[in-house]
Amino acid sequence: MAQSPGGVATNLRLWLKADEGTSCTTDGCAVSTWTDQAGINNGTQSSTSLKPSFQNNIIDNLNYNPSISFDGINDYFIVSDFSSGFTNSGHIFLVVHNPGAYILREILDYKLSEGSNFPYDDGLYYLDFITTAGSAAPADFIASNPFVFNSMATSNPKTASHFFNGTSALTTTETGFNDVTLADMRIGDGDFTSIFTTSLPFKGKVAEAIAYNTNLTSTNRQKVETYLAIKYGITLSNDYLNTSGVITYDVSSYSKNIIGIAREDDEDLLQKQSHSLDDTTRIYMNGLASDNLANTTAPSEFGANDVSVLTGHDNGKMCSTPAALSEKPSTVYSRLEREWKISSHNFTGLFNMDFKLNGCAMPSAVTASDLRLLVDADGNFSNATMYSEANGLSFNYSDGIISVLGISTFHIPANSVKYISIASAFPTTILPIELIDFNASSENSVVKISWSTQSEYQNDYFIVQRSTDANLWESILYEDGVGNSNVINHYEAWDDHPFT
Repeated sequence: MAQSPGGVATNLRLWLKADEGTSCTTDGCAVSTWTDQAGINNGTQSSTSLKPSFQNNIIDNLNYNPSISFDGINDYFIVSDFSSGFTNSGHIFLVVHNPGAYILREILDYKLSEGSNFPYDDGLYYLDFITTAGSAAPADFIASNPFVFNSMATSNPKTASHFFNGTSALTTTETGFNDVTLADMRIGDGDFTSIFTTSLPFKGKVAEAIAYNTNLTSTNRQKVETYLAIKYGITLSNDYLNTSGVITYDVSSYSKNIIGIAREDDEDLLQKQSHSLDDTTRIYMNGLASDNLANTTAPSEFGANDVSVLTGHDNGKMCSTPAALSEKPSTVYSRLEREWKISSHNFTGLFNMDFKLNGCAMPSAVTASDLRLLVDADGNFSNATMYSEANGLSFNYSDGIISVLGISTFHIPANSVKYISIASAFPTTILPIELIDFNASSENSVVKISWSTQSEYQNDYFIVQRSTDANLWESILYEDGVGNSNVINHYEAWDDHPFT
């Protein structure tokens, strides 16, 4: 079956992806050939000292997928006769991670004459199908985060447009655009010696590079962006579209840290696990593995082709707050302020989610058996449905991370949009306070303990505990809380017989 990014096959001229087609797949190995999945041309490098490296490790992976690393010294690939088939327009997509500060670097270069390049990084990104002028897109992204960048240009009319993570960053009309003629392309380096007296090698990672010899329609652009965003855990500003053009996630609400799992055979997408850039949220099938390929989930476990579960959140706090406690079922004691939207498209399997608590949630007080999954139809959790282990779920808790396992169509029906949060059915789990500091200091053979809260809701008392190994704890004193408060409160207590 012919496959293409976003299911957009017409005019596809290049498709390089780090998880397929590399001449080696061992972490850190030197790559000599990067095979074009469009079947037209390949990226090659025969010189050992100039070969980029294949990266598949927890640091260099992008959403559990491998990347190709360029050293910023002299690594690059050559794609011979890249521009063959291009006439007066082109559209290029990149998934890039530049972990360092802005330095003048080229990621791609199909040099026709000086200044004809795509793009280089000096805090701006450029697309130049030109001889005398360039089009610079403002850097409205965080340099340390991976991003989906795409640009398109045409010589008649003479226009260029840039998009960062789905957002239109620049559309410009310029003079001097050239029709693209036969030229090689470099990935990871550019030849600007007559302008800058040096080449401009890129230091960073490229996970995927896609090129069309035409400008894609807005719908087709969104299809390709969606494919890349789901695969690499990058949040888009526009709606997510599957290969048929169906909206699988509406970004008008709950638009923070959108991630998901998906099977789309038309675009060779089988994303079995994903996590947010800050790793506070994870979604996965079966056991979470070191990388996407290592996850043992079979395609059939998704239920069918054209399947996805996408989730984003409202940026609420990862602890309980008075605002959250004013909107909860009476059957639970407290819940996280943060809420997630779950958009299920044709999914009939099982999935799991992890949630990393903030310190304000008092992680040491969490007990897995007290946890509940709240599911709501409209985002108002006052009448949310509460699910426990009695309803087919499993809850684990370790190192501040809550795992909800075995979420099925009983909890989130196929082809539905639901809203979820995590709740506790017991008063000591996810305490209804917002803790802003906690300190302990030795003073004259006793230990002074002090802490402050930003807010409290129905908070009866604090229990102060101590331990010598962080595993076994003993309670040493109780301190009354203020009950309900939206102002800062300070507390002090003393351990008169500390460990020696």
